[in-house]
Amino acid sequence: MDRETLTRTVLLVIASSAILFVWQYMINKTAPAPIAQPPAIQAPAAPAIPQTAPEIISEPLPQASQSVQTRLLPISRHLYDIIFDESTGDIVSVSMLKYDKSSLPPKFTTGGAAPYFSLTAGLEGGYTAEFTDDNRLSFTAETAQVRIEKSYILTDSYNIPVDIKITNLTDTPIAIPLKARVGPGLGEQMESESYVFTGSMLVKEKEVIKEDEVKSPVSLSNPAWGGNTSKYFLFAVVNGGWEKGEIRQVGDTTEVVFTNTLTVPGGETVSSPQFSVFSGPKEYKNLKSFGVGLQESIDYGIFFFIGIPMTTFMNYAYGWVHNYGLAIIILTVIVKIITLPLTLKSMISMRGMAKLQPEMKELKEKYKEEPQKFSAASMELYKKHKINPLSGCLPMLVQLPIFFALYKSLLVSIELKGAPFFGWIKDLSVHDPFYITPILMGASMFLQQKLTPSTADPTQQKIFLIMPVVFTIFFLKFQSGLVIYWLTNNILSIAQQYAINKKIK
Repeated sequence: MDRETLTRTVLLVIASSAILFVWQYMINKTAPAPIAQPPAIQAPAAPAIPQTAPEIISEPLPQASQSVQTRLLPISRHLYDIIFDESTGDIVSVSMLKYDKSSLPPKFTTGGAAPYFSLTAGLEGGYTAEFTDDNRLSFTAETAQVRIEKSYILTDSYNIPVDIKITNLTDTPIAIPLKARVGPGLGEQMESESYVFTGSMLVKEKEVIKEDEVKSPVSLSNPAWGGNTSKYFLFAVVNGGWEKGEIRQVGDTTEVVFTNTLTVPGGETVSSPQFSVFSGPKEYKNLKSFGVGLQESIDYGIFFFIGIPMTTFMNYAYGWVHNYGLAIIILTVIVKIITLPLTLKSMISMRGMAKLQPEMKELKEKYKEEPQKFSAASMELYKKHKINPLSGCLPMLVQLPIFFALYKSLLVSIELKGAPFFGWIKDLSVHDPFYITPILMGASMFLQQKLTPSTADPTQQKIFLIMPVVFTIFFLKFQSGLVIYWLTNNILSIAQQYAINKKIK
């Protein structure tokens, strides 16, 4: 391969990589997979409503007759700590205890006393709290018109079922406006990542609305779910038969608001459709089990159809070796085996073209003033030796989606958070504290370059030798799980190249 062809090939690979990275950064979303429509949840049948039109309560009802001093109500479960505002029955904050980081676990909170999740049903305050059984926490308030009971079922699960019961204490029907709000913001101790979407979402079947699309309030009728997602965690309102969901701008962040209206006949009690609040880690299998598309909150990138099976296999491998570092190595080996035919074709082609360099130099010298004749002679030489000049780079371009999918799947995998490897690597989701693996990765790149046949001139070869240094600096702050993948891939490539070099001398 002559210098111009080599230069074009290198630029093509670099440009393709840059385009994919920039595309992910600018878009930060995937084309959503079809989402199963959740089964419709109907409110219990209410007695026939009198012909009298219901009184619509558009403003907050008078406060409950029994005044209760506002105070926080902390409750602990095995997986989380949750704090309620006892006077309103709202959730102030939720902390995920399993992912404790230096005694500061990730927490969904507004950062103050304001609730992160509020649920309004006519009355904004004056509630009293009690456990009606071991797990059911109920908040009750009453006026001359209505009695309202908001209940949360708190078990050792990140999913918290919620329901509202409204009793009409008058003889005429009333219409109570229901409103649920999530946010604003993502909370505290939540990792951010340039290539991963974080923010507010609303989802209904194939419709997905994300915060970065919101310049003014955006609504979605009958949403399947909505909430706020960080890199690893999700706070979402799931199901509930809400008439409308809306993402609203609040300062430099957003909140998600759900609204509905519940009509209650005179003297009757009506329950709202039961829904749930999910506040926990974004584990693909668990989120998918809800059947409403919660897994759409995991940003696998444009190659999600490759990344999801890779994540599934990694978790399967972990079930055997009980170490996610080893599971990543096994996954890398499997990917390397799958792409082996393309890799071998590329290596053999590059080796063959390297052997033709003396003849290519002679042709270039002979036709240095006649580029068209040089190109024709070069192609004839390749044809004579049965070498396709494009077969050296095209197989690598075909593999790029696989490499990027694996990169993105490791980047967003909650399973790596807090997962140790060996020795000094205590958490695969953060960078190597001693930078040993990035340095080894850079050294492996250097060795790989030395073993790979080159058709470049000495000046170009010196420029290429800078790449391991650039990649080493780039990888210093990469999470160690990604560096282990890249290091393993380089070692396998070195072994492959060594075998090819021994075979074709």
